[in-house]
Amino acid sequence: MQVRALAFLDQAGDRIEPHIAAFARTNLEMFTGRSHSHLENWPEAAAHLRVAVGLVRDGGNKGLESRALSRLGDVLLAAGHRDEARDVFTRCVSLGTAAGPGRLAEAREHLADLDAL
Repeated sequence: MQVRALAFLDQAGDRIEPHIAAFARTNLEMFTGRSHSHLENWPEAAAHLRVAVGLVRDGGNKGLESRALSRLGDVLLAAGHRDEARDVFTRCVSLGTAAGPGRLAEAREHLADLDAL
């Protein structure tokens, strides 16, 4: 499904506004990453979420970036990659008030928990 949707976006070219296409690509990657995380397929989940983080960072939507970072951090923690998760949560916190308030609070909590280990 994701491959077909991405192919459609590529084929549509200028007929879809660039910011809409970028938003769609980001969400496709985030949802695919989330699906893999539900299956506990951590490497695939992290790979898709990393792509989503890169796409959203390029687009400048800090709220959506904080959501992507938060999900990536959760996946990295579940996969046992604490140092990488710490880096991701730190990046989320660095977004400051531009981040989603809930995501910011979650990232701070995760960092506190990681510091306690």
